[in-house]
Amino acid sequence: ITLHKATTSLLITGTETLVASVTPTNASNQGLAWTSSDATVATVTASSEVGLVTAVGVGRATIKATSKDGGYSKECVVTVTLTAVAVTGLSLDKISLELVFPGADSAALVVTVTPSDDTGF
Repeated sequence: ITLHKATTSLLITGTETLVASVTPTNASNQGLAWTSSDATVATVTASSEVGLVTAVGVGRATIKATSKDGGYSKECVVTVTLTAVAVTGLSLDKISLELVFPGADSAALVVTVTPSDDTGF
């Protein structure tokens, strides 16, 4: 099982759709069970590979998708806040980068967001 997100942040009453993938794709039972570690923070309603998470209280909850026949699972940690936390800074792990063959070379940059608990608003 894979989930398209390992963590997410929501404002109270907000929602997020989590999408799970089951492998192999020809598994005889593709069914998933969805659960929340704390239904006072976030609830989840599901239909097959999609779980709709609803933020109901401030805090953190873990949403888990578990295969119905294999015991495999993946989790997404949901942080619920009352208000958005503004981004106050961004930094990159490199101050310069030189690519020798334009269009053929590539390099990864790591971005650090401050504060680390920003909600992306």
